[in-house]
Amino acid sequence: MTAKRFLLLLVIFLSLLGIFFRLSNLDLKFPWMDECITQVRISDYSFSATENFRDTQINPVRVATLKSLMEERPRQSLVQYFQSKLSKAPEHPPLYYLFAEGTAQLTSNKLENLRRLSAYISLLTFPGMYWLCLKLFGSNVYGLVGIGITAISPIYLLYSQEARQYSLWIVVGIFSSAALSNALTRRNRKSWILYSLTLIVGTYSHLFFFFNILSHASYILLLFIFKDKSLKRNTLSNYLTSLCFAVFCFLPWMTLFFHKESKADDQLKIFGNSFDMLSIFKRFIGSTIRVFFDTGSDEKIVFNIGSILSFFLPSLLILTIISYSIFYIVRLAKAHVHLHVLTLIFVSPVIILVADMVTGKTLSQSRYLMPVYLGVQLAVIYFIGNQISQFLRKSAINSVLSKLFVISIFSLIIGGMVSCTFISYSSFWWNKGSAQNLSHFAQLIDEKNSLLLTDVNFLPRIMSLAYQLGPEVLLQFTPNIVKSNYPGTVESIYFLGNADNFSKANASEFSLLPLSEIPEINLHLYKVLMSN
Repeated sequence: MTAKRFLLLLVIFLSLLGIFFRLSNLDLKFPWMDECITQVRISDYSFSATENFRDTQINPVRVATLKSLMEERPRQSLVQYFQSKLSKAPEHPPLYYLFAEGTAQLTSNKLENLRRLSAYISLLTFPGMYWLCLKLFGSNVYGLVGIGITAISPIYLLYSQEARQYSLWIVVGIFSSAALSNALTRRNRKSWILYSLTLIVGTYSHLFFFFNILSHASYILLLFIFKDKSLKRNTLSNYLTSLCFAVFCFLPWMTLFFHKESKADDQLKIFGNSFDMLSIFKRFIGSTIRVFFDTGSDEKIVFNIGSILSFFLPSLLILTIISYSIFYIVRLAKAHVHLHVLTLIFVSPVIILVADMVTGKTLSQSRYLMPVYLGVQLAVIYFIGNQISQFLRKSAINSVLSKLFVISIFSLIIGGMVSCTFISYSSFWWNKGSAQNLSHFAQLIDEKNSLLLTDVNFLPRIMSLAYQLGPEVLLQFTPNIVKSNYPGTVESIYFLGNADNFSKANASEFSLLPLSEIPEINLHLYKVLMSN
């Protein structure tokens, strides 16, 4: 078997494996709050207590009933959907939600169906990465390596199975970089129009797609400063024209966003209020490693023998490969190649770090680093692809590089396959936020003849919790206790929310026994007791 055929067969195998991982066990994952927000946003129901959940404010509803209501096919028209949902949350551009709404109307609003939509969208990363590597590196060998690495990337697998817009952002980010490289190579009007279209799709996919845009702008600026030969006389004007056209097309949504900036300000409350440089640094490094290897651990991992063998040593190896690949592409690749990669890797973290320092909040989140993941992948793809190309040409390969190359290939394939296997068959993973803590809440609630009081504003978290509660548990979206409305079988009452709200609603008739809390999101679970 020739080396080319072996490479092709290996890439086909990894691609099939990646497709299998993306489309399997979609119903196994425990839904976290953001996915439930997507489900509510698509449904005919809302977060407002004065609208659809008016009847359940006083009269309890069973968990099974709530889930069935949310999983119904939405009946709203496109105009109604825009007015009632999309325009009220302008911090989330509408493109993904329009796809999700259409999916729910054709099938149902089950999270499994919404996740399947994200998984299908993520499959476009394969042709997108091939095109990007072909345009940036100039050989189909790099394209094949790119498909193989993308297929078993743990971070891409995680976000391909979320009922959120991240998979769409990943896909458009890859295609926009490919379209920019294509425009710089072909230098005709059609190629720049295509690039502009990718920017428009990107801005309407995720608000933080501007990280990709700023990376591209920095890339073009550096090419202009260093007077790179790939930057022709009219390239800068063509780029600015494409960018301005994309910005012009996004102006309607941008206007809506700033018109409802108070809603956007509310979203900042979800971020931490303490600026911690060490935590931010660990999060950046950990997120980078997860492009190729992921054990499910976060930055709070305990340092012991088990963690050293299962996490620290493999992570150190992966980090060494990434670091050397970045050094390798800077040393050997042309400026228009390595500058594209470097701007993808470093522009987003710099912006986020500055934002953290200015706001005093911890805005850095793994799900906002999509350009970084792409840049890191491209650096490693170049290193591996370059070594394979030399081998195929039967050129002499430096012995040290040859050994590092073999170690890199073996480590990345094994690390990716093992990580994706664990991710595929796990109900919880680090990207699910507080979902595992909510599961702990469910274990504390006696599912037999119990009632859970809360507020309708906690609906997304209640929905996440409901996936772990028994179907007969009763829910009431108000802290008011009106016994005449409860079935006689109710034996235990619980309260999820703020103790002050409960006290105001029930005066001194009842008291609260703290059971558990999630400090990061200030969420508390209590058992309701009769006061003496």
